[in-house]
Amino acid sequence: MMASDDIWILGIAMTKFGKHSDKDIVDLGSQAAIAALADAGVTMADIGILAAGNLMG
Repeated sequence: MMASDDIWILGIAMTKFGKHSDKDIVDLGSQAAIAALADAGVTMADIGILAAGNLMG
């Protein structure tokens, strides 16, 4: 039996490195999040929380 506070990493993804002058941070984050869901084989309806991170510099 799983505890209610168990955390699972189901999928990962990232955008390509480089300049993306045609996209803002929300576009890039959305692209990575949707790709991570696809990598996991799930939809947002299947999970409770989607967490994402960002590193620049």
